[in-house]
Amino acid sequence: MATLRLDGLGKSYGDVTVVENVSLDVADGEFLVLLGPSGCGKTTTLRMIAGFVEASAGRVLIGARDVTGEPPYRRNIGLVFQSYALFPHLTVFENTAFGLRRRKIGEAEVKSRVERALALVRLDGLAARYPKQLSGGQQQRVAIARALVIEPDILLLDEPLSNLDAQLRIEVRSELRRLQKSLGITTIMVTHDQEEAMSVADRLVVLQSGRVQQVGSALDLYLRPANRFVAGFIGRGNFLEGVALEAGFRSAQGTVFPCGAPAGSVGTLLLRPEHVGLHRQQGHGMFAGRIESVRFLASSFDIAVVLAAGDRLQAQLPATPGAMRENWQAGDETFVAIDPAAMTLLQNDTGHADLNSQNQKGVSP
Repeated sequence: MATLRLDGLGKSYGDVTVVENVSLDVADGEFLVLLGPSGCGKTTTLRMIAGFVEASAGRVLIGARDVTGEPPYRRNIGLVFQSYALFPHLTVFENTAFGLRRRKIGEAEVKSRVERALALVRLDGLAARYPKQLSGGQQQRVAIARALVIEPDILLLDEPLSNLDAQLRIEVRSELRRLQKSLGITTIMVTHDQEEAMSVADRLVVLQSGRVQQVGSALDLYLRPANRFVAGFIGRGNFLEGVALEAGFRSAQGTVFPCGAPAGSVGTLLLRPEHVGLHRQQGHGMFAGRIESVRFLASSFDIAVVLAAGDRLQAQLPATPGAMRENWQAGDETFVAIDPAAMTLLQNDTGHADLNSQNQKGVSP
């Protein structure tokens, strides 16, 4: 296994910059996920690591070796494509063995390594089948086995689960995480699916327009987003524009949220939906409002609330028996409770300030 370093990596096509000054250190055995919307540069970054795209600037180092100018076959990297790229005329065994045969490995070792790789992905009884005889999840596992059988230093995954249905995607990503941890292989995955990224990654790298916005654990990015883009991409949020006063943060609509932000700070207040509580009776510090809509999503209720001053908030309530008995309906009056410690001020998309920094001391993901 190996470490990976990207040092000022960049890619431009003429006057168009696709990836700009990406610098990352990936530890041996770490599972790192490049996350961002379509066109943010994550796949281009992955392909520069693999050697399929030539870098315009910067370096790629695997361990202590600078591989920036080396072709893909000399980098000892396993790559799983979004489309799986299996050969339809070859059996599962031969698809898996393809990279070994290209390396002119002896037949006895090919057989041993292929059998071991198929056992790892739990396909050891399907070696004689062809891709068309497999389910989507099984085809994905063949692609993973083919990448692992060459015993790569780095495993690269390019949107590996995007062609699977929702339930199968959950199952395969759990298997993928189990396999990665059991092998201890350094892994870089690209995805635009935040839930998928958060479920497998040791650390996330959020990209926008070819630039790194923030790097950290899922919990760190969720609790302490660097800017509004990260806050909106990792989880869901209510975003209220306004300014901090002595009395608290005043939204553009006029609602004053009690908090400890420095007076005069102009920015956006972030409130996560799960931190918005709804009550039938008014209590201290609550805001009067009216239910606009209710959606039942099996594990939770999504409830839109309009406050008296006009601010619109989304609340997410767990679908507990108590919440079901409340039976919130559109048009109901309600009182909204928000813990000031759950509020974050995002300042002009360049940084953030915790509104109750004293409450955050000693808390780490």
